[in-house]
Amino acid sequence: MAENPENAGDKRLVLTEKDKFLQRVSNVTDLEVPPVILDQIFPILKDDKLPEDFGRSKLMHDPSIVAYFLKQLYDEPENRETLFSGMDDIFEHLGKEKMYDLLSEMSPMGTFENISVEDWKHAYSSHLLMHAIVSENEFSQLLYLVPLMLVHDIGKLALRQVAPDTCDNIAALCRQKMLPRSMAEMDYLRLTHADAGARLLKEWHFPPQLYKPVLYHHSSRIPEEYVLETALIQFVNWVDCHVRGIPATPLRRATMAAAGIEEIDTEYWVNRHKKIVAEINSYFEPDGIMNKKTN
Repeated sequence: MAENPENAGDKRLVLTEKDKFLQRVSNVTDLEVPPVILDQIFPILKDDKLPEDFGRSKLMHDPSIVAYFLKQLYDEPENRETLFSGMDDIFEHLGKEKMYDLLSEMSPMGTFENISVEDWKHAYSSHLLMHAIVSENEFSQLLYLVPLMLVHDIGKLALRQVAPDTCDNIAALCRQKMLPRSMAEMDYLRLTHADAGARLLKEWHFPPQLYKPVLYHHSSRIPEEYVLETALIQFVNWVDCHVRGIPATPLRRATMAAAGIEEIDTEYWVNRHKKIVAEINSYFEPDGIMNKKTN
C-alpha cells in the first residue's frame, strides 16, 4: 500500500523535531547538582587529607557529579577507551585539585525537589545492586557497569535543564496515569530520557560500551552489540523500580534470553534489594546524612 503523503510529511516533521530536541540536549555542557551535596563536599575537599573512604562516600555518587567527572576524563583522547571500574578509580585519575575545580564550576540546582530526590535514590541504589550482581556472578569484565548505573538516567537531568516545564508535565502525567516515565516522554517528546542520555554521553566522548546500553535500557529491541550489558542494566532498573513501586517498562525477557541470563533469580534479587532501598531511604530522614550540616 502506498504511504499517505500527508502522513509521510507528519512523520518527517516528528523526526525533525526530535532531532532538534536532541541537538539542544547535545549542547548541555554541565549538569546541575543539589546544593545539599555540594555544601557538604567542599569542606571535605579543603582538608589536606581526604578520608580513606572518600571514594565510597554517598555524597560523591551524585549522578551529575559522576557524569561531569567522567566527561572531563573522556575529553582527553588518551582516556576514551578506558572503562573506569568505580569511584575510587575515577578519583585517582582526576586528583583532588581537579575534582575541587570541577565541582566549583558546576551549577547548583535551585532546590532538591522530591522528584530530584527520587531520581538520586534510584541512581544510587541501582549502582549498589549492579555491584552486587556483577560481584556475585564474577563478571569482573563488567565492573564499569557499576558507575554507569549512576549515570544511566542522566537523560532525565539533561531533559529537565533544556525543557523544565515539559518535564513537569511529564512527571504529572506519570503520577496521574501511573505510566512509566519513558512512555510519558514519548507522548510529549517522541523520545525518551534514554535517547537523550545516550546522545549526551556520546557528545561527551563516552565510549560506546557506556552510551549504547544507556540508549537501549528502555527499548524492546535487542541491540546488535553489548547485549549482556544492556540486559543487566534493564534488569537492575526494573528491580529498583519494582521495589520502589515506580511504574516501569516490563522486564524484556527476549533481551535477557539473548544475553544468556534468562534464568536469573528475580525473586532473590528483589528481596535482597528491599534492604538496600530501605537503607537509602533512611539517608533522607531528619537525622540522615542528607540532613546533616557541615561547618
